[in-house]
Formats: sequence, structure tokens, C-alpha cells
Amino acid sequence: MAATAVGVLRLTLFTFIWFFVKGSDVSPGTIVLAQVLFRHGDRSPVEPFPTDKYKDSWPQGLGALSKIGMQQQYHLGRFLRQRYMVKHSLLNTTYLHYQVNVRSTDVDRTLMSAYSNLAGLYPPDESQLWDDKIPWQPIPVHTVPRYEDRLLNEDVTCPTADKEYAKALNSPAAKKMDLENKAFYKYLTSHTGVLIENQTNVWTIADTFICELAHNKSLPDWAGRWGNNTTVFKQACQVSDYQFTLKFDYNHKMQRLRGGPLLKEMIKNMNATISGETQVDQRTRLFMYSAHDSTVCPLLGSMKVYNHLMPPYAAAVIVELYNTSGQFSVQVHYRNDSRDEPYLLQIPGTYPNMWGTVQPHSSV
Repeated sequence: MAATAVGVLRLTLFTFIWFFVKGSDVSPGTIVLAQVLFRHGDRSPVEPFPTDKYKDSWPQGLGALSKIGMQQQYHLGRFLRQRYMVKHSLLNTTYLHYQVNVRSTDVDRTLMSAYSNLAGLYPPDESQLWDDKIPWQPIPVHTVPRYEDRLLNEDVTCPTADKEYAKALNSPAAKKMDLENKAFYKYLTSHTGVLIENQTNVWTIADTFICELAHNKSLPDWAGRWGNNTTVFKQACQVSDYQFTLKFDYNHKMQRLRGGPLLKEMIKNMNATISGETQVDQRTRLFMYSAHDSTVCPLLGSMKVYNHLMPPYAAAVIVELYNTSGQFSVQVHYRNDSRDEPYLLQIPGTYPNMWGTVQPHSSV
């Protein structure tokens, strides 16, 4: 088996050592830890525009998890069950409290997404049923107050990050984007009732349209073709994606401030597994984080693999730690389509189809 050290990967906030061996030459070994960050499921719009004819038609109000969203999360849970109980024997097929730790932001739709996901991951067996008519068991989901959450809430107050975002909005590229879309902003303003002078609030239009299309609601006539090659909806999504990148992935400092805390937490969890801080039969094997698109993007950005597209509902970043005869390796996958297997991400500085063998060390 060929094993050649070929590089060092520096992950923004801290240094983490990786050595690489060809994936075709070796097996990834036995999975010993999985960490999954996922976006909540489908929801109603957060900020519908004043002229939106559907703004009062959502049964649970604004920003609420929908039945579609519950189904998406349930299916994600079933996927995780297949992956970690059938394909890999990481988890017991019945719920054991010490094997899984679930954390959510303190938002209804993410908490409900976590519970929906767990319903798919851990359907009760006969011994765990507490009511013959209810094939479900409660599993704890932990949270902290939203504006104290510096792990998963990327909108938590951070003056330094706010300064970087302001710098991004005033960059030549951002100003060029706004200049090129000046007529588009004016058009949106005239039809939505929202004053749009730059890219910062175009996302509310794109988001509203995404929600409505998911629920088979027709878009207004004015949301049709824009220019020769696109539509108002697609143009709004393009501007929104760009603005999102500026806010969460503009530069190394932004990646460190917004994505660094969660990446650091994940590496801490991996180091605890590698160093054997807890007994093998009592250690946590799956960490789950139920959060937002604004959590998924910074984590991907901190690993230099963000594609600058808004993560869809129930998108999941999957970080797996493997053990091969005492050598530990990491794989990072991205699941952004429930119909396909997750994509194996290539971290910059590595080679395609290669496992990254890690030393149990990280430093701020």
C-alpha cells in the first residue's frame, strides 16, 4: 500500500495536519464518528413583500416549517439510518442515548426539523413503543437562546464580521454588481413595494418566490422574463446568491469568524474520539446540528468548498472520521439533492479520490 505525505491543509482558524494516500489503494477503514450539519426543511416565506398576494395564506405564519419540510427531514433521517446502521455499523439500530447528540438553533423550524429527522433515524422497535398507535419516540434536542448561540446562529452579533461585510458591500465587485442591476432593482421596487437600492434585500424576493413555487403557487405576471436570457426569479436568485457569498464567505477573516467556531467544534469532537477520552462503548458517535443556510455556507466556506449557491432545504454537510489500523482519516460529503448520493468534496490542497489522514492536533 502506497502512503505518501504530500501536503498540509490549513483550515482558517486553526492548523490541521493532513497526509494523503490514494483512495484507489486503500479502504477508508471503519467509521468511528459522524457529524452532520443540515439546513431545516421547506418553510413559508420569512419576509414576503407587501404586494405578495399569498402573504397571509400560510397556515402556521411566516418562517414556519411546512409538511413538505417535515417530509424532507424525515427522509434525511432515513438516509442517515441507512448510512450509519446498514452501510456502516456506526450506530445501534435502536436508540441509545449516549450514541447521538443533537443541537439546534432556538428557532421553531430548526427544532421541528430535528425532531422530524430523528423520527426517520430512530423509529422505535417493539420494546420502545409507549403507545401502540404512535410509532414514535421522543429523543432530546438541545439548544441555547438564539442570540447567545455563537456555534450555529451566524447572525449573532459580531462587530468584526459586520465590518468585514460592510467592506464587502463597498468592494469594487459588489458595486459593479449593483450598478449592473440598477434597472432590475428599480423594477423590483415598483412591483413589490419594497425599496431596493442595492443587493442586500433582494433575497426576500427570491426567498418568497422559492417558497411559493415549492407549494405550487403561481408567480405574478411581472416575475416573467427579464432581458433576453433569464427571468425575474432567476435574476433575483443570482443576486441573492452573490449577496450571501459577500456576507458569509467574502474573505479568510469572514470564513474564520462565521464558519470557524463550528469547524473548531467538529475538530474538537474528532480529537476526543482519536485520543480516546471516553470509553468506546459509551462515546458519542453521531453529532447532529439543525440550523440554517447561513450556517451551512460558512462551514463550507471555512473548508474552501462553498460553491456560492444557496443550499436547498434539508441540505447536509457530512463530516466522517475513519480509523484504519490506528490511522485516522476524514471525508467530507455534501448532500444537496435527496435523489442522489452525497457528493464527496475535494478540499483544496488535496487530490481527487484521496483520503485525508489526520494527526490528533489542532491549534488556534
